[in-house]
Amino acid sequence: MEKSTAERQNVDLVHDRLRSAILRGEFAPGEELQQVPLAERLGVSRTPLREAFRLLQREGLLEASPNRSYRVTAFSAEDLEELYVTFLPLQALAIRLTIPRLTSEDIAAMHGDLAQMDHFASNHDVEAWERPHREFHRRLVQHAGRRVVELLDQLSDHAGRYRRVYLEGTSYGFDAAAVEHREILDAVAAGDADQAAARLAHHLAHTAFDVLGMADENHGPESLRTALAVATRPLA
Repeated sequence: MEKSTAERQNVDLVHDRLRSAILRGEFAPGEELQQVPLAERLGVSRTPLREAFRLLQREGLLEASPNRSYRVTAFSAEDLEELYVTFLPLQALAIRLTIPRLTSEDIAAMHGDLAQMDHFASNHDVEAWERPHREFHRRLVQHAGRRVVELLDQLSDHAGRYRRVYLEGTSYGFDAAAVEHREILDAVAAGDADQAAARLAHHLAHTAFDVLGMADENHGPESLRTALAVATRPLA
């Protein structure tokens, strides 16, 4: 039987709240989500909660256990590398498609994003910094087409879980990101698609390589190196 509009909205609301909490790190990687207390906390029945769990499992943010419980997907070197192997080449393609269609207003807006990021970085406020950071990266790929942008949004959300580890686990994360973002924007403003794609790919890979080193110093990220080479290859 098809769900009513109210039921669908209830599932969507629970899904959005849980998804946001997972991405912000309110639930730790590997943490088991207890259905009864969580349903009480959210003020909903277990039916929309279970449906939301299934949607989050499909997205890869939750894992089902044999006892029908769910855990937040744990961090792993393999998951991180697989994520960025997808992320880097698609970002490089999307920025190439976007640059010819950017306006002076778009460039000005991106300068504004960087100014906001600098402000929040000075206070080491990761949560606030993420908002203009997300807008900046979205503007870089905004004209790549709806399907591409939606997929990149999801990949960026998942990468954000690891990005927080990078920003909170290093003394240089904010400073390095600021330099790299300005280099990307300089290439974008100059209309140099090859340079912009290469700088964007290296910026993303920088985070991935550093977090991989924190997670497993013995992990050899050969797939990530291959993806970086593909993403930075000039078209000409």
